[in-house]
Amino acid sequence: MELMIGEVFLKAAILCGLLYFIARHEADYSFQKVAMVTAGLMLGSVLIDAAVKPHLGPWTAIIHVAFIAFMIMTFCWITFWKSLVVVVVYVGVHFALALLGGMALGYLHKESSKSAGMVMMGANESEFKEMQSMINDNAERAMRQAGAGMEEAAGEAAPEPAAPAVEEDRAPALAARVADATPPPAPPEPAAEAATPAAGEDEWVTAEKSLVVGGMASGSRGAPTVFINGQLREAGDVISATSHDQLYRWRILSIGDKGVRLKPIDKRPAPIAVQTP
Repeated sequence: MELMIGEVFLKAAILCGLLYFIARHEADYSFQKVAMVTAGLMLGSVLIDAAVKPHLGPWTAIIHVAFIAFMIMTFCWITFWKSLVVVVVYVGVHFALALLGGMALGYLHKESSKSAGMVMMGANESEFKEMQSMINDNAERAMRQAGAGMEEAAGEAAPEPAAPAVEEDRAPALAARVADATPPPAPPEPAAEAATPAAGEDEWVTAEKSLVVGGMASGSRGAPTVFINGQLREAGDVISATSHDQLYRWRILSIGDKGVRLKPIDKRPAPIAVQTP
């Protein structure tokens, strides 16, 4: 509504200026009357487009020009020819303003797309580095576990060397030296225990720490978005994470410079994955 009122005032100001410069000696260019005439012109243009444009197409412009000339000649008290001059200049000014507005909107859209692309590029780079670091950590952990298993298997499979036949008085000493020389088997690596919440820590906070929050970006509609667990999310989306055999769900309330605000929804037992042979 405010935009429509502002448009009426802007067009009325343009029409007042044209009436003053073209027919100031005979025209009634008071702003109150011109504003009412402008509102009537806008309403009449909408009705003409709705009733005539589907049948005449581009030729509807002739009816628009005639309607504007009639309204200005009737209510602003100017002659027919001067009203035609006012209409031509008035339409030309509107076309120029529409062209400038379109150019300005195109420039702003281009700049916003460029900035959004830069933000997305930075977010993708940080996500790639984080994923590469995770892959390297998993590979190093797997290599350590494989090496420990091989050492344990080698220690269990290696037979103890048989003591050679020696004289009765040297057998105890030789057996002791052989026992000292045999390396003890490597102790098995203890199994990793599941992380438990710290004392006094809420289980929702613990579950929220398992969410991987990445970089932020601007969506196609201009709304801010953020990468969570490798997926692009926006405000209102529902996300989930599994912790201690429980499935926790949150709703994204807002995304801003201070971070992502989440609202807990519910928790339920995590579904059991069925392994197929």
